[in-house]
Amino acid sequence: MAVLIPPRITGVTYGWLANASVAAIFAAGFLPCFVTAAGLMVYTWFYARRHGFPTEPRASAREVGRAFVEALPALLMPVIILGGIFGGIFTATESAAVAVLYGLAVALWYYRELGWRDVPRLLTEAAVTTGIVSLLLGLAGVFSWVLTVHRVPVTLANLILDWSPGAWAFLLIVNVIFLIGGSSSTPPRSCSSWSRSFSRWPSASGSISSTSGSSCWRTWGSAT
Repeated sequence: MAVLIPPRITGVTYGWLANASVAAIFAAGFLPCFVTAAGLMVYTWFYARRHGFPTEPRASAREVGRAFVEALPALLMPVIILGGIFGGIFTATESAAVAVLYGLAVALWYYRELGWRDVPRLLTEAAVTTGIVSLLLGLAGVFSWVLTVHRVPVTLANLILDWSPGAWAFLLIVNVIFLIGGSSSTPPRSCSSWSRSFSRWPSASGSISSTSGSSCWRTWGSAT
């Protein structure tokens, strides 16, 4: 579910590669996230009752209030990020900087889980991670250029459109391909490798772009 819950790095990567709105991608992740969470909760409840899992005593109102106050600064981070993006206060890129500063302040002065001596190590790890992601994005651009020059997305899109009876069938086939392609790699790596080529598929045929399938593609493609 980490791939669906906004804000998420995979959504930002997909938006940059596919020239899609990051705010729209974040919004598209809410419904699949809620449906997945509800399904997992129902399954866990039935599974626990069937196998007789031990239960914990119900927390009192005082304990719930204490836990809520303790977790409130961490819970405010997605509210600040998403509220700032959807409210037009800052862009998705600027929200990352706001999240870093807010998270650092909360970890240093509220939870006291970090010290100033830990900051250089965190900056080094962030720089290494950024370098890896930048390398993946650069290679994904080369991969996308090769596919575009050889007209692979257009050829595959026309092939699938000939086989599929409509827009929904097209979207289902594309999601199956995403599932197979993403099963062998991490989400950011799969996103950087596949998004640029697959994002051109809907525009490869007027029959898809002229139907409601285009809006469905944006929603399902972002959620994937």
